[in-house]
Amino acid sequence: LPPVDARGCDGVDGLPAAGEACRPLPVDGCSEGPFEADAWPVGTVFVRAGAADGNGSAERPFGTLEAALAVVGRGGTVGLGPGRYAAPTLNDAVTLQGRCARDVVLEGALTAALASEVTLIDLGVEGTIDVEADALAMLERVQLTNVTDRPALRVGGVARATALRVLGPGEGVRVVPGGRLDCAGCVVHGTAETGIQIDPGAEATLEDAVVLLVAPGERPFRGFVHVAGSLHARGLTVLGSLGQHFGRDVVAVKSVGGEATLDHVRVASIRTGLLAEEGGDIIATDLVASRMSTSGVQAQSGGTVRGARWRIDGSGDSGSGGITTFRGGRVVAEQVDIRFERQPLFLAGPASSTSLRDTRLDSSRHADFVVDGADLVLQRARIIEVSPVVLGRDPTETSIRFEDVELLGAGLSLWRAEARITRVSIDHPFEDGIGLIAGDSVLRLRDVFVRSSGVTVRASGGSIDADGVTVVASPVAAPQTPPYGAGVEVIDADGEVAHVATTGTWHYGVAVARWEAEAAPQVRLSDIRVQGVRPDPYGFFVNDPKPAGVRVLDASVSVDRLSVTDVPGPGLLVSRGGSLTARRVALHDTGTEQDDDFGRGGLVVTEAGRASIEDLDVRRALGFGVTVDGSDLTLARAHVSDVLPRADGPPPTAVLSLGGQLDLAGLALATDGGAALVAQGGTLTLADGALRGGGIATVGEASVDVERVAVRGGESPSLLAADGSQVSVRNLLLADAAGGIAAASAAEVTLEDAVIDHPAGPGLTAHAANVTARNVAVTAPAEDAACAWATDRAGVTLEGARLGQCGAAGVATLNSTLVATDVLIEAGAGHGAACDGGELSLTTFRVERNAGAGVVARDCEATLTDGWLVANGAAWTTHPGGAARADDVARRGNEVDTAECLEACDPLPSPPAAPTPPLVEPLERWPPPPWFGVPDEDEK
Repeated sequence: LPPVDARGCDGVDGLPAAGEACRPLPVDGCSEGPFEADAWPVGTVFVRAGAADGNGSAERPFGTLEAALAVVGRGGTVGLGPGRYAAPTLNDAVTLQGRCARDVVLEGALTAALASEVTLIDLGVEGTIDVEADALAMLERVQLTNVTDRPALRVGGVARATALRVLGPGEGVRVVPGGRLDCAGCVVHGTAETGIQIDPGAEATLEDAVVLLVAPGERPFRGFVHVAGSLHARGLTVLGSLGQHFGRDVVAVKSVGGEATLDHVRVASIRTGLLAEEGGDIIATDLVASRMSTSGVQAQSGGTVRGARWRIDGSGDSGSGGITTFRGGRVVAEQVDIRFERQPLFLAGPASSTSLRDTRLDSSRHADFVVDGADLVLQRARIIEVSPVVLGRDPTETSIRFEDVELLGAGLSLWRAEARITRVSIDHPFEDGIGLIAGDSVLRLRDVFVRSSGVTVRASGGSIDADGVTVVASPVAAPQTPPYGAGVEVIDADGEVAHVATTGTWHYGVAVARWEAEAAPQVRLSDIRVQGVRPDPYGFFVNDPKPAGVRVLDASVSVDRLSVTDVPGPGLLVSRGGSLTARRVALHDTGTEQDDDFGRGGLVVTEAGRASIEDLDVRRALGFGVTVDGSDLTLARAHVSDVLPRADGPPPTAVLSLGGQLDLAGLALATDGGAALVAQGGTLTLADGALRGGGIATVGEASVDVERVAVRGGESPSLLAADGSQVSVRNLLLADAAGGIAAASAAEVTLEDAVIDHPAGPGLTAHAANVTARNVAVTAPAEDAACAWATDRAGVTLEGARLGQCGAAGVATLNSTLVATDVLIEAGAGHGAACDGGELSLTTFRVERNAGAGVVARDCEATLTDGWLVANGAAWTTHPGGAARADDVARRGNEVDTAECLEACDPLPSPPAAPTPPLVEPLERWPPPPWFGVPDEDEK
């Protein structure tokens, strides 16, 4: 046998005592010589087996025990020499004292009868001792052997024993109802069925007791120490043999409806250490359980085990279990240290509860920690290389509460459970890298840290309430280990997630999605910070998910305060019918990969997604700041700046709409070349916008409404409508060398209350399109540009226009129609108004101080009504095929009144080239997350 403890005691020839050195049992030293009368109590009657003609003196001892008992007085002593004696029935107060338990033997059943007081000292009994009710037995250094079919010591009265040894092969000690046993330094060895059994209504007190190598019998095993009554033990050691007990339900200390208080307990090499069931209660302090094949501590069927300072060590070859509770069992403990291999260190079954505080759980072989249909409270714990799994049938039946818990090389998996996790750290979980994953659970997180190469935090189904989550993704260990999940994933779950920080995660920082739920999840995010997201470096997934800072997929999400930086794909992605309402969103350095597969810069809403965002800030996005593709987006107080050009791609665009509906209010956009806002189809509404470095382009039959917008700088034109777009603009300012306004390809533009100041090109141009402008002012376009142009069968209507310092002409038309009412054209470097084919009509007008003619017509008829032509090069000039028809027109101070040019005519202004609208390819269907697909039930 292995030593009981480090002092080398084996529990047979030596007895360990708490805090003492190994104390040998006094089994040697028997004397064959005569009795020394002065070494015995006065009045002792002596017996030596086989002596003849004795009188009970030391010199002439009796030959039989019966003879001595016949003459000894009440309370007297019988001294027994070496030999074998028939065990008597004792009915009075008497002491039987031998020289040693090895050589002084009583054969048969010794009975301490009713109301007797019996003391046995230094002798052995080959049979039983029966202490009947109301009897008192004092046993000192007594050894019981050779009992086969009944308890060696049966206590129905009171027995007080010191250094008692009970050897098999029968049962050991049994305290029956009404009995009481006090035993110090007792050893029970090699018995059958039980070592010590305390029946209901019985009591026992043990000190420095050893029970070892109890053999299973035919009946259900009752435990080395079986408690159905009351037990108080200090310094209890229980040793078994795993080979002997293989396949049997062997227990060191078992309480079945009883109460056991244990202090300084050692159990080893046995199936189960402590077991409480059927209302049993065990309180254990300073417990050491080693080489357990099933459980160090187990509570079931209404049993309870409580205590402190437990060490359950499964470092032996047999493997180990830790703590097991099920079917109403309950465990409450502090300062627990479990170290084991292979088997579950903790198994909590249905309808049980466990509370552990100041706990260390350690495994070198990645064993499991399983809670199934139970309640678990874990406070101030350290879990090392263990994989906790919490399984339930219903969140109302399974609950866990972790507080101040550190998991090293370990993760946490929940299924249909209620979990409250507070101040928990999960660092580098092994194998699949699961940090914290919850399925169909009620998950509550407070101040949680997770570092993992795979799934970090995932709630799938059920609900989540998280506040204070930090996620750091560790590098992938090898190509065989896929970086599987996002920082925080909420799938088919409702709830709130607040104060989250993720760093260097895979695929996403935060993902919210509907997978199999009937209704879209409802999730609220607040104070989310995502820094650095990485794509799959090895191409594990067929879906090839594109990285994004935050992804909303077919879910309903509200966000308050979101910051995303350093992401190769979009900072915020809403797709597949997802719905987002957000406030205070900052997306910086997003879409940083030149590979177009990674998406469109800062914010992307695609695949019938819907988003409404207030206070959006997008900076240094690659290619596109905001992209809407076949979806709806509402922005209020949005700022997009420093959009970076893509290699071999279209010019940078601050906001891109590819169909759907886009509503913008309080928008500030800044680009370096390209367009600030592009709408390809769909509906666009913009109010209160400031655009710098680029303007607005609408194509693809877009419907656009713009109000109170200023554009400064950028390429011409600042407002482009093409391909059948319908555009309505009110209160527009184009300044600081911004481009003008251009309509082309059957576009329809309505302009009201606009100022176009020093445009880089023509102020207003229509190419095969229609423009209606009211209260428009155009000043000083480019030197050779007209303030307003209609060309290629276009139609332009001006009402209340002020055109000054125009270049080639104030207004000009080529094979088109231009109608102007209440218009002022002044101080131009060329003609005031010119037409070349088509129709020109001026009503209530004033054209003055233009270097060229006030009006010039070629192959067209200019109709002038109720106006003034003042101080121009000529009032009007007609070219071949042209005519001017004036009605109530005053001509004052013109260098030439009217002129008809037949041969050498002043050239008419050349029309600007038709603008080329920016066209961007629609997004492909955005790949789903890596966990999407059609997995079988086991995979899910």
